Amino acid sequence: RLGPKQLSGDEVLAQLKHLQPIKFGKTLNNKKRKRPEVELNWTKKSIFFELPYWRTLKLRHNLDVMHIEKNICDNVLGTLLNLDGKIKDNIKARMDLEAMGI
Repeated sequence: RLGPKQLSGDEVLAQLKHLQPIKFGKTLNNKKRKRPEVELNWTKKSIFFELPYWRTLKLRHNLDVMHIEKNICDNVLGTLLNLDGKIKDNIKARMDLEAMGI
């Protein structure tokens, strides 16, 4: 199976024009939501699309690997060395692991 087509910012904005405003909460008459005529991948428009340069970006979201690695290292070392404020090993975490069968 092929992956999804990489859309440009202009193509995403063209799709987002079809979105209806979202009404949060329950409806008064408890009716189900109507499905839109055109099925989209989106439920809301990001506020970042209001930035003038956002639609021209090739990569709109990026993970910072350096900080992810640092956080993992801090958590593992903090747990192994029993450092104050860095321990992720507590009763709730152990109960979660037991529930997962680990």
